Amino acid sequence: VVFGLMILSALAELAISAWLTSIFCSDTEGYDLSVCDRSRFTLFASIWTIVFSVIYMGSFLYCTYRNIKDPGIDVASHLIMLSFTWAFWLAAASSTTSTLGFGNLNCELADVFYCSQLSVEAGLAWLLFVLTTFALITVCIIGISATLRGKEFFWAQFISEPGSEIP
Repeated sequence: VVFGLMILSALAELAISAWLTSIFCSDTEGYDLSVCDRSRFTLFASIWTIVFSVIYMGSFLYCTYRNIKDPGIDVASHLIMLSFTWAFWLAAASSTTSTLGFGNLNCELADVFYCSQLSVEAGLAWLLFVLTTFALITVCIIGISATLRGKEFFWAQFISEPGSEIP
């Protein structure tokens, strides 16, 4: 569910950040290049999130359905991917927020081009940061629980085993 929400939110973020990148990086308007770089990084974080979330969600569902214990989708692999994703979204959200004047959501007072669109970009980036944080905490809880129970770090084994629940 969390990966699905991350994919949907990242698709919306991809659309807005791609549009803002195309506007701010055009040489004809004379926009601040730091805003261009920030939008580009948000675009990268969106693509990263979509690609890896689809890969991990697809492999998780396939391996769970087939009851395959694949080390490629174990908890450690999720922790590594989600840690990078978490850092990317923290950087993207904070840099986009700094463009707006560190949380100034009143676009009438801000002297920023496309302020409303940048506010949406920042809001979605913070949403993705929160979703990634939740996913990271969940994976840590599952990993700790599996370790304490003496189980291997496989999602498929942890979920498909009858009566297994997080203590």
